[in-house]
Amino acid sequence: PPDLVEERVYRNVNCILYYVQKDDPRGPAPKNPKADPQYSSWEGAVRGWAERQGYHFERPPTDSDESNSSEGQPKISITSPAGGATVKDTGILVKASVDAPHGIKKVEFLVDGASAGSDMTYPYEQTVDVSGYSNGFHNITAKVYDLVGNTSDSTVSINVNLDKKQNAKPTSISLTSPSESLNVTQANFPLNITTTVSGDLDIEKVEFFVNGAVINRQPGAGNNKSYVTAWSYPGSIGSYSIKAATVDENGRGVFTKTITITIDK
Repeated sequence: PPDLVEERVYRNVNCILYYVQKDDPRGPAPKNPKADPQYSSWEGAVRGWAERQGYHFERPPTDSDESNSSEGQPKISITSPAGGATVKDTGILVKASVDAPHGIKKVEFLVDGASAGSDMTYPYEQTVDVSGYSNGFHNITAKVYDLVGNTSDSTVSINVNLDKKQNAKPTSISLTSPSESLNVTQANFPLNITTTVSGDLDIEKVEFFVNGAVINRQPGAGNNKSYVTAWSYPGSIGSYSIKAATVDENGRGVFTKTITITIDK
């Protein structure tokens, strides 16, 4: 495989007598350079110089490695789920059939290219979690790694169709202003009352209460956001209780904690 390829440069360093006959320099190369009585001394000097330069004299390997040939490549296919299948569960059991002539190191499972776990023993399968993925088509991949570095993969596209409400975060609501035990005067009015709604479900409405009476009702405009109403001066000083409530798409009503503020002269 490409990640195991190593490129090496082999140098063939010899004295001139290896390539040229000293008595016939324009003639053919010597068939047996070592037969020349001066060859050993010349060759020894050249080899000594080459070694001091960091050259190596090993010969290139001549053996071949067939473990990465096309016949030795592993094969894998996803047997479940089927391509195009619609899944409605957050956990999907992915099964793979593997054939690897050089043995199996592991089978990795991925969702849209992100690793979702691996299995190193037969049967090769993994339950992958798709709860964090949007509804729609997603790619499930099984990738086999053999013991000599070869890989192969198989991909199917499935349709994720989860009921997001089933595992939805419940709706909550809290008052962010005014603060508990605040003292205000008529000059502070209109006074903003702010509440924050959070959760996974849609919001039907938000209501604001002063002394138990609704002073403002707003249609839901999304979750995980703030709603604000301006409270007009009630006409007299004294203590007033404030709270807010919301109703989500399941009809569940939730109230904030009630706070009390005081209007002074």
